[in-house]
Amino acid sequence: MRGLNNVQLVGSVVASPDIKLTTRGKKVAHFHVETVKEWKGATGETKTQPMRHNVESWDHAERSGLASMVEAHVTAGTYVLVEGAIEYEQYTSKAHNVPMMSTKILAKRIIILSHDATDARDLDFADSPYAAPPSDAG
Repeated sequence: MRGLNNVQLVGSVVASPDIKLTTRGKKVAHFHVETVKEWKGATGETKTQPMRHNVESWDHAERSGLASMVEAHVTAGTYVLVEGAIEYEQYTSKAHNVPMMSTKILAKRIIILSHDATDARDLDFADSPYAAPPSDAG
């Protein structure tokens, strides 16, 4: 049976994307999206933990030129929805010659929600196609 590797992130772009061309002339954009994990502590106080996610997007016909779109429209502070797949890469650290692993999201779709994350933080995604389905409990 085949599995499903699909990720959706909604968060703020941390810094301006890094845009590069491969030796074959393909454009690739790398950037980081920050999400915030929030929970209640033992005494009821709200605790938060920021999490950074590496995102990679490419200019391919089947991906509608995502890297070019990122280059033209995404800057630090842009609030985005990223849909893609998780990829893991193993490599050897040049400094310490030890095996390392990195994780990234290979973007298939990027939607710009706002160019200023403070404007987007209060968006209600309940009516969005990206919202969780209603619970049958209760």
